[in-house]
Amino acid sequence: MATARKTTIRKPAQNKFAQAASFADSGKASSDSPRVKATYNLSPEVAKGLDTAWLTLRVTHGIPCSKSELVEIALQNLIADIENKDGKSPILKQLSGKVRRS
Repeated sequence: MATARKTTIRKPAQNKFAQAASFADSGKASSDSPRVKATYNLSPEVAKGLDTAWLTLRVTHGIPCSKSELVEIALQNLIADIENKDGKSPILKQLSGKVRRS
């Protein structure tokens, strides 16, 4: 006796952001250089901000990018800012109150 297969029909996404979130990360690297996997802890607010920025770029601006690309560009800008401002970087000002423990 043959059993009938149950067919599942997926409903379309409710909005453009949900639809964009369903796409897989494009995985495009910002350069052809080899990649290194790195993991960092982010606050929930920053993680949500990264998701929002990624979705906005994809949906509103039509820019296909990965979250890895966004983080790499942000870090490149951070490094350049610190290297080029001779101690006058806003980043250095934000972090200058921290004391390193030995």
